[in-house]
Amino acid sequence: MTVPAIYDFTVQRNSTVPLDITFKAGGIVTDITGYTFAASVFSTDGTQNFANFSVTYTNRSQGKVSFKLTPAQTATFTPNELIYDVKYKEPSNDEFYLLEGTIFVSDGLTTIS
Repeated sequence: MTVPAIYDFTVQRNSTVPLDITFKAGGIVTDITGYTFAASVFSTDGTQNFANFSVTYTNRSQGKVSFKLTPAQTATFTPNELIYDVKYKEPSNDEFYLLEGTIFVSDGLTTIS
């Protein structure tokens, strides 16, 4: 059984949120060629999907994948606390959760004209 890692972080509304991951198994970088990843943000009770991260495979042979939320997406984060998770599917079609956690939401005050 695979147990997802836990990583909590803070997001300011109306900002870009990058999340870069290097996929490793037993501390060794894993080639993720043929793997598919997805990540989403939900209400703490799991009933409302607030956003889906975009996914970019930056270097599959080195296990590198990047996730991103846009300012338009984080603008919808009206509760002060949300949850997220990252899931992957192997070429064998087995699916596992890699990462999960709490997103603490704060108001970013600076604007760019």
